[in-house]
Amino acid sequence: MMLQSILYGNGVNRLTKGLPSWDQLIKEIADVELDNNIPNPLKYEALLMKKPYRGPNQKLLTKDGKSLITSDGKRLYVAGELTEKKLKEKIAKRLGFFGANSVYETISKLPVSHFITTNYDNPLFISIGNGVVNSRYRIEKVYSIRRNYVITTLDGKQKQYWPMHGNIDSPASIMLGFDHYCGSLAKIEQYVKGGYELNGERVESMTKRLTDGIEEIISWIDLFFVSDIHIIGLNLGYEETDLWWVLNKRRRIKQADSNLIKNRIYYYPVENVKEDIEQLFNSFNVEVVHLEKAKLDRPFMERYNEQLSIIEKNMQINSEQ
Repeated sequence: MMLQSILYGNGVNRLTKGLPSWDQLIKEIADVELDNNIPNPLKYEALLMKKPYRGPNQKLLTKDGKSLITSDGKRLYVAGELTEKKLKEKIAKRLGFFGANSVYETISKLPVSHFITTNYDNPLFISIGNGVVNSRYRIEKVYSIRRNYVITTLDGKQKQYWPMHGNIDSPASIMLGFDHYCGSLAKIEQYVKGGYELNGERVESMTKRLTDGIEEIISWIDLFFVSDIHIIGLNLGYEETDLWWVLNKRRRIKQADSNLIKNRIYYYPVENVKEDIEQLFNSFNVEVVHLEKAKLDRPFMERYNEQLSIIEKNMQINSEQ
């Protein structure tokens, strides 16, 4: 029986009335507007470089312009505003105001025990119900290789929630700029290739773990190799370097030894997919499940509900095989 997981993105959030897009959010909290052709991670970096968001440390000066000197001869400095921290805290606070929508309720009822998301907020917690939420791997402060919440529902079932791009509960973990993306990608590469340390011990390479049999899921990355993944509400643009890297590595391992990887990855778009992206999906062994053309003219909520019905059917078929 193959494990079933769902990966969802900001498209699901956009169905919530009043929730701003990323560009709108940045404009609200920073009063700036950047060209839509710039990828979001670079927009964020450009924003940080704008005054007053980032500035060099400044020397403390006396009235006559001389530097203040300590008894050991060192100059005194006043640190620049901790802008990245404050900006992420503002984003976390803004996103915390919004609740769930009906699509989240449908997602929460799917026959899966693992939910992966690139979103930072927690509407899925609301949709699952009055369960007990416990955080695992609190040691991760910035990156989210193992960031995980276990939701125990009132009927005793456990649902695992993996915010792979960070979470508003820990603003420093919110992944926005290229600096954070690239740092995370380096951690992902370590994890897959066998250089990642967990509790003082090095995690074996993904190839070695797949050969021996993965007994415990300790990262969202594991799910891309041992679980069917159903992707919805995620644009998967070229800036999503972490996901493209994992998909590429999975394909390479499967190409080297097809017996190691038996899971399937599906992408469920609610709009037309660009030809170049579809070619990439085909190359990386991702199955695209298109809506019928007539249904692409319907409101987005209807398109999502249609795709979620298809996802549920595929999950049931795959879990029985």
